[in-house]
Amino acid sequence: MPPVWGAIEKGKHHLPLRLSGDAGGAGASAAAGGCRGSWRPCAGAKSCLVQKERSKHMDNSTQNIQKGRALAGFGKVFSGIGVVILVAGVILSATPAIAAGVIIAVIGGVMGASGGKKLQGAAQGGLAQDALRTVFQEAEYLPRQHISQETLQASGLPLPQAERMSGSGLVRARYHGRPLEISNLELLDLQPYQDPATQNWENNEVPVFHGRWMAAQLGRTLPCDLQAAPKGKLARLLGRDGFSSEDPEFDKRFSVQCGDPAAAQALLSPQVMDQLLHLGKVYLSVKADGRVFAAIQTDEPLFDAGKGRADQMKERFAGQLRDFTDLLDAMKG
Repeated sequence: MPPVWGAIEKGKHHLPLRLSGDAGGAGASAAAGGCRGSWRPCAGAKSCLVQKERSKHMDNSTQNIQKGRALAGFGKVFSGIGVVILVAGVILSATPAIAAGVIIAVIGGVMGASGGKKLQGAAQGGLAQDALRTVFQEAEYLPRQHISQETLQASGLPLPQAERMSGSGLVRARYHGRPLEISNLELLDLQPYQDPATQNWENNEVPVFHGRWMAAQLGRTLPCDLQAAPKGKLARLLGRDGFSSEDPEFDKRFSVQCGDPAAAQALLSPQVMDQLLHLGKVYLSVKADGRVFAAIQTDEPLFDAGKGRADQMKERFAGQLRDFTDLLDAMKG
């Protein structure tokens, strides 16, 4: 079975997680009991240290989130005050007020940017690692990378036509012993428009897809390729439906193409259809050699800080990963 990609990279600038050894060995298990400062039982000294380290990471993440939000809030206030002073200075033709307003607004902008950076750093640092640790035994997170364009081209996903792709937040992991990749995905197409000032025609990049996607291995082969897409304009790429399930809601929302209707029925079990319906606007491509690709259209990027406490953010991040692993589990049967 051909791999989806090469071996998992291990670089000092990556964020590798080696999670399978947390439980400790036989010697450590002899010291079973409760960890100091925790009600949870542990298997020994090594497990105690792991739990303490994770607790420390969560505390640091919580502090950084609070500081980041506070700094961003102060920045917003300063920017607002600066704008008010600037406008008043313009109305009154007061040069000192205009200068003061500009300076205060700039300071507010810098504070807001710094707070946002600190908040996102907490999300993509300790909280992202905690979420990965919750779902996978072995994983690494590469915030500035994404699944390759070659993988997208080979996926067969019936996504909108695009001239350029970009992304971020690459997760490389193993799930049930098989390689898996997840990352953000943005597709951009060129739209011609005429500049009213110069009357010249130019190309403008327009986003046509924004979401998260996965490349993985199913662990078995199929008689044929299978594709599924939300019904609408994109479903026309699949041609006529060659599949009808026993779920009217699924048939109403998805178009499925597979050369072997019996194989499609076997793969798209009630559990798989329920998961696809749960994910919303999702695109699926399963290759006959066992490669699986899925893309979820959403405005919520992977490991984006957003709102909520540190523990809530961690659960939300883990849920983003489980969207894909639950789909794989459902396909596995």
